[in-house]
Amino acid sequence: SIALGTVDITYSKIAKMLFPAGLPDDHDTQDNALQGYIKIARGYAVRLIHRDDIEQTSSLCLNGFACFEAPMRAGTRRVIQELKNANFNVCVLTGDEITTSLALAAKAGVTFGNNPYFLKVSPSGSMLEWEINGMKMPFTLDAALKIHQAIERNDGVVVFSGDAVSLLLSDDKNDEISQYVRSVILPEAQVVAGSSPHQKYLFLRWLQNECRKRVLMCGDGVNDIAAMRESFVSVAMLSGFVNEFSYDGGDSIDTGELRRKERLKKWCIGSNRMLSTNLAPSSIEGAGIGNSAVASIARIRVKVINGLNDIDRTTKSNPNLGVLMSIIRSAIGEEISRYKELKKGGSGAANILAEEERLKESIISATHISPNVPRSDTNDITTGEACLASRFTLLRPCISGVESILRAGIA
Repeated sequence: SIALGTVDITYSKIAKMLFPAGLPDDHDTQDNALQGYIKIARGYAVRLIHRDDIEQTSSLCLNGFACFEAPMRAGTRRVIQELKNANFNVCVLTGDEITTSLALAAKAGVTFGNNPYFLKVSPSGSMLEWEINGMKMPFTLDAALKIHQAIERNDGVVVFSGDAVSLLLSDDKNDEISQYVRSVILPEAQVVAGSSPHQKYLFLRWLQNECRKRVLMCGDGVNDIAAMRESFVSVAMLSGFVNEFSYDGGDSIDTGELRRKERLKKWCIGSNRMLSTNLAPSSIEGAGIGNSAVASIARIRVKVINGLNDIDRTTKSNPNLGVLMSIIRSAIGEEISRYKELKKGGSGAANILAEEERLKESIISATHISPNVPRSDTNDITTGEACLASRFTLLRPCISGVESILRAGIA
C-alpha cells in the first residue's frame, strides 16, 4: 500500500502514475528489487506529478510553516581549517539534500567556490548525469576531463549524490568513463549528499579498501553507525543543544577554543610557560579526576570514607575489620569497572568523562581561573546512538575535539 501522511492513496491516480504496471507483489520486495521499483517511481514523479495532484488527492490543508533553526557551532570552521592545514582531506557525508549540504559545507569551510559539479542519477534511475549550475550534461569522458581540470584549478566543488555513489561503485559500471570518475574524481569528493546509511557504508568501505585511505568518521546518530564501524577511526558526538553564549553582534563564541587556551595557560604550555598558576595538575588528580595512580587512589579513598560515614550514620557504631575490608573491596571493584568501561568506550565512557569534566570545571571555577571564559549549559546533552559504535566520544554536540585526537597522535 501507499500512504500520503495518514491518507491511503493505494488506488489513487498518483499510485497509478508511479506504478503503471501495478504495485510490486511480495516476491518483488525481496533483496534489491523493491529499490528498483522505487527509483523508477521517482523518475515518474519528477516528470508526471504536479503539486496540484498531491493537494487535490489529500484531504490535508496547509495551515502554515514551522521553521526550526540548528545553528552551526562556532568551533566548526576552526576545526575544519586545522584539519585542512594538516593536509587532511575533508568530506561532508550526509543524508541532507544537495542545496542544504552545499550551504553547510561552504559555511563550515569545507568547500570554496560557486561552481558545484554535481553527479546524480537520472530520473530513469539507471543512468548517471552531470548537473552544472542547473544545466544538465551527459555522463561522458570529455565532460569528466573538463570537470577534473576545473577541480585542479580550484574552480569548483565536486558533489555526488548517494544514489550516484552506489551506482558508480556497483559491479555493472566497468566502462571507461565510470572507471575514470571512480579512480580520479570520486576520491576528490567534498560533499556526498542525500546518502542512506548503506550508501555511507559503501563509500567508506570503498575509500579504505580501494583507495587505501585511513578514514576518520565523525557522526552522531543511528544513520552513521554502519559507516563508523567500517571506518579506521570513529568519533561520536553527543546529541542535543547547548547555550554557547553570544556576543552583542549575535555571533556565537568558540568556547572550545577559549577553554583550550585556558588549559595552555593553566598548565604553563607554549607562550604561557613562564606564567604561574594557583591550580596545579596535582590538585585536579587529588580530586579524583583523570587516569593517573594519584587520581585512582583519590577516588578509592573517597568511596571508602563515604562508606564509613554511611555506616556511622545508620549504626552509630565503629565498623569491624570485616566490614572495613568489604568497603575497600567494593571501592576497588568500582575502580576496576571504571577502567574497563573507559577501555570499552561508548556511552558509559562518555558519561564518566562528562561527569569528570563537570567536576573539573567546578574546581577551576572555585579557584577563579579565567572568569571571562563562558561555560556551556549541558543540561540538554545526551549520548547519541553513534556512541555505541565509536572508538572516541566527544563531550559536546560538535566536532570540536577531533583535531585534538589527531594532534595527540591517538589515531
